[in-house]
Amino acid sequence: MGSVTLAGVPLSREDETMHVAAIGATGSGKSTALRALMADAIRRGDRQVVADPDGAAMSAFFEPGDVILNPFDRRCAHDQWITYAQQFLAAALENFGRLGLGTIRCSIPIPTKHGAGRR
Repeated sequence: MGSVTLAGVPLSREDETMHVAAIGATGSGKSTALRALMADAIRRGDRQVVADPDGAAMSAFFEPGDVILNPFDRRCAHDQWITYAQQFLAAALENFGRLGLGTIRCSIPIPTKHGAGRR
């Protein structure tokens, strides 16, 4: 298995599990560097979870069989999305309660098999 690189710099397996921030001016190559990192990981056979707000990564890398967790995408794996959303909200509520930060009011409808969900 090969290593992955970020902007040409090899990352150790240990460093791969750390947070990464790509900071720079528009056009400086942030997205290009991150796409190359993703391509290296795909070539190595790694699984990835990608936050892709503009769909650029999905446009470049989507393969049939990939799981999409986006309730607004018709290809979304709705059962997985609902499970993820329920677990995320349960953990968030538990953490907010434990930290004494008050309550969270969910303002995003969570889709269900039977409709759009509740507000």
